[in-house]
Amino acid sequence: MNKRLTILMLGLLLNATAYAGQLEDGLAAYVKGDYNTAYQLWLPLAEQDNAKAQFNLGVMYLEAKGVVLDNQQALHWFIKAAEHGDMSAQLNLGLMYRDGLFDLKKDKKQALFWYTKAANQGITKAQYDLAVMYYYGDGIPKDAQQAAVWFSKAAVQGDIEAQGMLGFMYNRGEGVPQDQIKAHMWLNLATVNGHAQTKIMRDLVAKALTPDQIKQAQQLASACQAHHFSMK
Repeated sequence: MNKRLTILMLGLLLNATAYAGQLEDGLAAYVKGDYNTAYQLWLPLAEQDNAKAQFNLGVMYLEAKGVVLDNQQALHWFIKAAEHGDMSAQLNLGLMYRDGLFDLKKDKKQALFWYTKAANQGITKAQYDLAVMYYYGDGIPKDAQQAAVWFSKAAVQGDIEAQGMLGFMYNRGEGVPQDQIKAHMWLNLATVNGHAQTKIMRDLVAKALTPDQIKQAQQLASACQAHHFSMK
């Protein structure tokens, strides 16, 4: 399956535990491959503005499961779901508008709008993608401070790419006050958590620190990890 399409499908699977009644019955049918039943169960709910049912119909039209492949119908239901607050739909619209997926014309303003909606609901990927848009000026003016804000939010939720970028930004004083201890802390966290490219940068930063400063950075990293990346 296309990687981007896997991301779009993820919301349906992640939301499964929250379903009840007709939504849950539709999911059970979907998992069994009985797509027609799933569609018949979800359509009335979607027409009654149930956001999760709307999102699921969007996925079905995108995957041609129980219905004819129809990117416009998929977009229609994703927008409906997103407007009713479904964070998975908001994330997916951000991705679709940013990259111009599924016959959709690229629209960075729309991508920014929907990524921001999802990011404000705490979706880590949306926070990271939004930070990247601000950092590189992808269709919007560059804004290192806004990039740092959103990288920070994603980093404290354990996103290793965001942790690495935040360490890099603290090292350079880009969007945040220059702070080599915090730079080492975030680069160390990214490295320990599996980032393949941050170890060299972390070790370079360490060469500019005293042993006491390195110890302080390591203690901050350990405390952050122990508290599930909460910086409070």
